[in-house]
Amino acid sequence: MVTAIYLRVLQLFGAYAGTAREAGLRWANPFFSKKAVSVRVRNFESGKLAYAPEIAHAMLRRQQASAVIAARTQIVAG
Repeated sequence: MVTAIYLRVLQLFGAYAGTAREAGLRWANPFFSKKAVSVRVRNFESGKLAYAPEIAHAMLRRQQASAVIAARTQIVAG
């Protein structure tokens, strides 16, 4: 049996204001919007890697530089 844990995310005019983690009756400012978030679902959504575009670009440049160096080494050896 899988149990899902739900947290309540509090937002004030769309900006994150906090998380209600404990169970029970809680008072929230009436201007806050409350949204239930399943922790179980969030943990299993790992299909995408969290690479930032800058990191991916730097990795690509390093891979291309390594390929150029390998090609030049092959030319000099030949």
